[in-house]
Amino acid sequence: MNNIPTAEEFAIETMQGTDLQEIERALIGFAKLHVEAALKAAAAQKTYGMMVVPLFNDEQQKAILNAYPLTNIK
Repeated sequence: MNNIPTAEEFAIETMQGTDLQEIERALIGFAKLHVEAALKAAAAQKTYGMMVVPLFNDEQQKAILNAYPLTNIK
């Protein structure tokens, strides 16, 4: 499985102070990690009804990876 940190681990690693800007930066970074992981997992598979099968081409994979731009996380 992935080595995505938990919220607690991420906070310990990134939130050096209690400054509001630091907290905001850390939370955005944490959200981006999880969005990237979710998009990569989705790009690795495609469902047809109840079946999960590999994607057939790179174009489909790229479309999924770009489905939610990280710039939307603010």
